[in-house]
Amino acid sequence: METSEMMEVLGRTPAGCHLVTVAAAGKVNGMPLSLFMPASFKPPLVALGVAPSRRTHSMLAEARAFAVIFLRRDQKALVDRFKKKGDPDHKFEGIEWSPGRTGAPLLADCLGWLECKLTNRLEPGGDHTLFIGEVVAARLVKPGPILTLEDLGKVYTGPG
Repeated sequence: METSEMMEVLGRTPAGCHLVTVAAAGKVNGMPLSLFMPASFKPPLVALGVAPSRRTHSMLAEARAFAVIFLRRDQKALVDRFKKKGDPDHKFEGIEWSPGRTGAPLLADCLGWLECKLTNRLEPGGDHTLFIGEVVAARLVKPGPILTLEDLGKVYTGPG
């Protein structure tokens, strides 16, 4: 069952707009991420949804690790930069970052980040794969109001 009314209601669910970053086979990549949630506190687990058509999807499966970068409201421009398809290396040009413990890129300027090792991958039959990661490192970098889809004037209605 998919109706425009159902998508309108689901699209109004409050969601942060983060980045997921990954390193695999000598390449780095990142993409905007709104399908994210804490999944457990003991052990600390997070879940994120990524469409199989995204380059990040195959890189996550290969790397078995990732980082979630939490953006501040004043970092809206990073969303447009990271949603661009094509050469992923250009996404990081001019941005200060360093590889984390798992190799995933960690931004020097952000609200904070979580670095995770992949513990499970679920394909529930929808249009996204759920990746479950155990948090292995975290840092609050520069606190501020978190960026949300609402701040971008958007609602999430599926992969686009």
